Amino acid sequence: MYYTELKNSYRKIYSVAPNDLGSHGFTFLYKLFTRPIKVMPFLYIIPLSLVGALILYLLRGGLVIRLVNVLQYGF
Repeated sequence: MYYTELKNSYRKIYSVAPNDLGSHGFTFLYKLFTRPIKVMPFLYIIPLSLVGALILYLLRGGLVIRLVNVLQYGF
């Protein structure tokens, strides 16, 4: 009896409703972009963050360096 109650409570906890953004187009795009990130997140996140940091450095180099210094010594 206790096992079935525990099993039912786990089923309630781990049952997640599918993501629906209200529009079929937005839901399709959301699932298209998040599927690879859920499978191998570091394969996409690390190169994107490196490219973003490089672009910020090339556009606003001095400001980025000052900001990093303030954050480094502030914390």
